[in-house]
Amino acid sequence: MSYGTWIRSKEKKSTDFSEKAYSRESMAIWDAKWHRLSVQARYFFLFVVKSPGKNRLPKSKPTGVSAARFPAAVLKELTAAGFVELITARSRAFDDQVIACDGLYDFATRLRAMHSYHLLDPEKSSEFRKYLDYIFVGSKLLGVLSSVLRHHQIFNELSLAEIIKAYVVHQRWPGWVAGALKEPLAEQILDVIRQAEGPVPLVALLGQIPGSDPAKVRKVVDALITHLALVEDLEPKTWDVMVGLVPKVREQWIQFNQPYNRAPLVACERTKEVGPSGSVIADDLRSVLLEIASDPPRVRQDQALYTKEIERFQAVQEPLPAWLLKAMKWSDASRVGQAIGLARALQLVKDVAEGKQIRLHLNAKGHKWLSSDLEEQYQGIYKLFTAKAERNSVLDPHMGIFCSSFDPFNDLGAGDTRFLGAHVTVLRLEKGKRVPYHWDTKVVDHQALRTSLDEAFAALKPGIFYRLDSVKSHLVDREHNPLNRGLDPDQVVVYWHSRLIPPRDEPREEAGRLVIETFVRQRLIPLGCVRVAIDDEDRICIAREPRYDAYFDRPVALEDWAPNMGVAARVVVQPDFSVIVIGLNPAPAAELAPFCERSSSGSGQGALVLKITRDSIVKAVGLGLKPEEIINRLKRHASNDVPLNVLREVEEWSNWVRRVTTSTLTVLRCPDQETADRVVSALKRLTERISNTIVAVDLKKLTAVEQGKLRNYGIILQKGTEAKASKTKSKKQTW
Repeated sequence: MSYGTWIRSKEKKSTDFSEKAYSRESMAIWDAKWHRLSVQARYFFLFVVKSPGKNRLPKSKPTGVSAARFPAAVLKELTAAGFVELITARSRAFDDQVIACDGLYDFATRLRAMHSYHLLDPEKSSEFRKYLDYIFVGSKLLGVLSSVLRHHQIFNELSLAEIIKAYVVHQRWPGWVAGALKEPLAEQILDVIRQAEGPVPLVALLGQIPGSDPAKVRKVVDALITHLALVEDLEPKTWDVMVGLVPKVREQWIQFNQPYNRAPLVACERTKEVGPSGSVIADDLRSVLLEIASDPPRVRQDQALYTKEIERFQAVQEPLPAWLLKAMKWSDASRVGQAIGLARALQLVKDVAEGKQIRLHLNAKGHKWLSSDLEEQYQGIYKLFTAKAERNSVLDPHMGIFCSSFDPFNDLGAGDTRFLGAHVTVLRLEKGKRVPYHWDTKVVDHQALRTSLDEAFAALKPGIFYRLDSVKSHLVDREHNPLNRGLDPDQVVVYWHSRLIPPRDEPREEAGRLVIETFVRQRLIPLGCVRVAIDDEDRICIAREPRYDAYFDRPVALEDWAPNMGVAARVVVQPDFSVIVIGLNPAPAAELAPFCERSSSGSGQGALVLKITRDSIVKAVGLGLKPEEIINRLKRHASNDVPLNVLREVEEWSNWVRRVTTSTLTVLRCPDQETADRVVSALKRLTERISNTIVAVDLKKLTAVEQGKLRNYGIILQKGTEAKASKTKSKKQTW
């Protein structure tokens, strides 16, 4: 038996990361020869001469072009320069052939690649990625570019596409490459390229560095090209080899070095419609708690309201314009759920089992919050959003509705989502240490970002409406971006959720706009820290309110919480049993709501109309409110004398209520009256006579001793099921 043997093929030569298509080893010699050629000769070599084979066998027939297609002078020039050779025809029936000389494969392939991709043409930026796929070994290029990033303290694992998009196509990249190469000539070469009006001829560039060796300069230029700091192309008219920055990089560099004008804040000249001056969240919470105090709603096992209850709560909420709901990214359907969730998060309500039903009641803390002044109510809400949040509290289902796009399955850490409305993390990058991850954030990092945001919003003058788009552009402009915390972009690490934001102006500004927009729309507007409006073109405008300072834990004067807050509310009780509460002080409404019905929606800035009915009085007494307390509350809060008919009816309705008790008794059915008399005589006080033959007794008190007394009177206890079975059996026996 014979076996085949595997003959190991000749080992393949290891390919450098930039030599997937061709090698740059002998390019300097051919570039010098190419530079000395005439324009016409370059044209014929580039477009007429066939590309030489990579590894042509000695006896193989090369692909040639008829010599008749070449002008004599051009053919002579190309032959003398060593680009082509002339092969004499074997007979007069054939033309002489012009072929590319051996050893020109790499150079010719490079020329055709430059002509194909035109990397220095601003209109062909999309060709850059195709060029990378053709010229470089992807996995090796990724390692080279990552080493440049690591040299600049960026250690995150990124894909090649992410590095190209975030770092390479940016005006910082050439300088980063020069630093990573550790070649003094690299920065000098880049200075010559930057100061030139456009791309520079490659051969001419070698002589523009004073006191340097052209061969050394060429080696560094090649390194800058392979590291994507520079690119090369053919000049469209002369086909000379040119070198320069990537067009987008050069454009950014020019813009970066131009005189800088910060984006201005644009004030709103005329507002079309202005939103409420208070906090929408606080108003919704107050109206929901008042309704709960008036009539506790039924809740399901999952603590959600029934549909009928949701409709009832929606009817009493202050209606909001569609543009305001859109600005806060809210909906009418979500407002009740948000208010209930906030009430549970603040621990103002409790679930109470009433038989087989579960109802939502105010607890002592809820009654206290509802009867407190506006300052205490706002402070209670603000403390919930500004407090340090642990991971478990962030995942609280009652607070989850206030944290947009939060994914509990990602290990994001607690973050500062409660305060900001979105999960953004900014950490200080210490030199010589690894890049921290988003879960490494600490309280001091959150506070530093809060301080940076606060300093940014200080540019907004209180009471003046500014267009929100101009606010975002003004606050995030370059070094003013609050995400950089007043430091160089390279000194901080920014994460949007778990995505790293590169230390470049454009992505940092984009992330900054997103943070500010989320912060304004989901925190400052709903919490009443800024007042919102729209202009004639329906653009969102905001004006800073004094309550903004309270959100950042600064004292606020009593009169700044709300206009006329210190003025006592007026309560007018009318003969038709309607109660009108006028003013911002919520205490009167909180005390009157338990025995009144709501006649008007909302509990915001306008008057609140309540109605006293017999059903509301009966319900209040049933919930434990005493008749005397109802009368005292009416008299205490009424600004006028309570009409006598109202007092009389309220007192009658209150005293008309009676309480009855329920108990479970066992019915003893006796065959005749004489047997029932014996049962009563045996058990005496333990029994209740219902009819001549029916006696009720508490089964728990019917102990063995009592059963013995019944037996002494000739009474045998028998369960109802046994009695029925006995009757059925007797009938069968009779039959």
